[in-house]
Order: sequence, then structure tokens, then C-alpha cells
Amino acid sequence: MYYYKRTEPQLWTVGHDDAQGRWHPDSDHDNRDSATRRTAYLNGDRTAEIIVKLEARLAALELELKQLKGEHHA
Repeated sequence: MYYYKRTEPQLWTVGHDDAQGRWHPDSDHDNRDSATRRTAYLNGDRTAEIIVKLEARLAALELELKQLKGEHHA
């Protein structure tokens, strides 16, 4: 299981321990929220990935709607 720990005053490191208890870092983050998201992702939570895809789809739909409105008024 992945977890994060504060390794410096403004640095959080995500990683995991192996069977012998040795720490294996994965990534460093300058804020806790970023470390939390990375930890969740590595532990199987795909919520952030889904949100990014939904935001992209929403942007595409908004653009399509603007184009349709533009064609209607022309």
C-alpha cells in the first residue's frame, strides 16, 4: 500500500514499504493535496482520472454548443 510522508518542511514524498520494511519513494510533491491524489491513484482510486476525462468532455460539449448557437444565429 502506498502512503505519503512529509520528508522536508514543504515536501511530501509518496512511496511504499517493501516486505523488509524498506521505504521505496515514488514521487515528491510540494503540497499535501497533490501527494494525497497520487497516493489515492497508486492505491487504485481512479476518481481523479475520471474527473479529468469528464472535464475534457464537458469542455468539448460547451464548444459544440457555442458552435451550434453560432450556426443558428447566422
